[in-house]
Amino acid sequence: LSSYSKMRVYLAAQVMSETVATALQFVDEEKTRETRQFIRMIDLFFDADVKNPLEGKLKRTPFYLPYYSSQDERFKWLQKDFLGYLDGWEEEVSKRKEFSKAEKKR
Repeated sequence: LSSYSKMRVYLAAQVMSETVATALQFVDEEKTRETRQFIRMIDLFFDADVKNPLEGKLKRTPFYLPYYSSQDERFKWLQKDFLGYLDGWEEEVSKRKEFSKAEKKR
């Protein structure tokens, strides 16, 4: 991959999508549970980055709609659910004994 092709965010968005998470469920529901949860969280995070105000209306997806208020429910989702998920993930990694302190800080 060239440095230019590495910057194609849409490729990451295709991999980190609800479609991929759903497909993984059929591979092995139990073994892919955490991966599917991670992919779904990243997918919603990508959706919350509104670039085109019409996209929410065309796709009928609330996360694609423009932000009109600081009280928007998506901000609550970002603060509580998304950041809470990442904090929980960090906490779980810090409890694992097989990683050194340096590895845990990465």
